[in-house]
Amino acid sequence: MTYHVEVERVATKAMQRFPRADRKRLTDAIEALGDEPRPYGVKKLTGMNGFRIRVGSYRVVYTIDDTIRIVTVTRIAHRTGLREVSGVAQMIPISEANGRLSELVREADSQDVLLMRHGRAAAVMMSPRRHDALVEELEDALDRLSVYEREGLTMSIDKVKAELDAE
Repeated sequence: MTYHVEVERVATKAMQRFPRADRKRLTDAIEALGDEPRPYGVKKLTGMNGFRIRVGSYRVVYTIDDTIRIVTVTRIAHRTGLREVSGVAQMIPISEANGRLSELVREADSQDVLLMRHGRAAAVMMSPRRHDALVEELEDALDRLSVYEREGLTMSIDKVKAELDAE
């Protein structure tokens, strides 16, 4: 049994900015949701009827209404990578950091280092692992928000493909 696939206008506009080859892969993956709305690797968004799949370096966020058999894509975004949030552990004046850069980079692997200029935060040093965790958490929040802030303006995946091919 197949589902009808709709794409919100905001998701279609986002896709228009992507390279043609990526748009083709995305539209193929979105179209496939009609046959299998919960494919292998799908992630259910916490606390809502939203789902996310990854298509290369992109995330496709959508909802499923099983009663009327419709999949609605609410967001398509480039994946930037990230995941946990914790407090800043150390504040260092930039003038002091200049002579200790290698040491501070090592310390930033286990705790954040806040570089201060005239008593104000100027930069943060953190491990790549922590940076990736923060980005992932932000992406998850944006994905959940896109489900809540739906525009309601959609078009079928066939129309989206035709519009993207016309460019």
